[in-house]
Amino acid sequence: MPKRTRSHGQRPGARRPRKRRRTGRQAHAGRQTLRSEKIGALPILNHFITRLRLEQWLDEHLPPEDKRVKVPATKALLVLVRNLLIAREPLYGIGEWAAGYAPDLLGLTRDELEALSVAIEERVEERYRQVGRGRPTKDTRYVKKTSTRFDLSYRIDSMRIAEDQKTDGVFPLVTNVLDLSEREVLLVYKRQPVIEKRFSQLKTDFRVAPVYLKDVSRIQALLCVYFLVLLVEALLERELRQAMEREGLESLPLYPENRPCRRPTARRVIDLFDDIHRHTLREGPPTPTVFVTERSGLQRRILKLLGVPATAYRA
Repeated sequence: MPKRTRSHGQRPGARRPRKRRRTGRQAHAGRQTLRSEKIGALPILNHFITRLRLEQWLDEHLPPEDKRVKVPATKALLVLVRNLLIAREPLYGIGEWAAGYAPDLLGLTRDELEALSVAIEERVEERYRQVGRGRPTKDTRYVKKTSTRFDLSYRIDSMRIAEDQKTDGVFPLVTNVLDLSEREVLLVYKRQPVIEKRFSQLKTDFRVAPVYLKDVSRIQALLCVYFLVLLVEALLERELRQAMEREGLESLPLYPENRPCRRPTARRVIDLFDDIHRHTLREGPPTPTVFVTERSGLQRRILKLLGVPATAYRA
């Protein structure tokens, strides 16, 4: 029976190096290898994330990084923001989702992409409680319990009713803004539903509830991430709609069958750029050829309206 041998320099029990995760999709034909990494709307989202200075803001307010952490908290949170804007994958699927995109557009290096994974571990907890209290014995102690009963009586205060009738039909607004007229204060108040409609997306589009967290600080952190997502969406939509108004455009053909869309949403814009990829063609040792999916006329028009430079989608 042949003896087992190990290669020179390999320690007993040493682990083999883990195979690096490949980004995108690969295809082989002879000596040629084509790798396609998704770009989608990432350059557009990165444009507005940079305008909002989210990376600097997070660096200023997050605690110092632990040296053992492979992916900085700021980068991980911004990947989560991009994921919620584009795909809204569950937390345990972010690593696989990110592997389909170009790492540089996610703000990650190859090594950081390797470390971006979430594992779900099953844990069984055992709890014990008394089945019953048992039968009473001569040593059983008894506690005296008393209860109080209340009777309700009422009377009508005619003077108070007459006083309240003097304000019937009056709509009071209390504010500390003194540089607005009464009409302007009322118009600002009437815009409240418009502002709150953005937060209704948390319950509808993003389905933030139910939240499977108990610690208050973690719940606040999760809602903060969703707030940043809403902030990026709001800025993107405002920029596009204001640009349409300046250019005199009533609508854009964003609906199926090129039907006109008068008030474009961030979701429509992101879906429009979903099919854009970066392709890398290798054939032997020479420098690979890199090219990006050609943009359509509508895509180029939206990039111009949003103020996103054309270089953002170059190879």
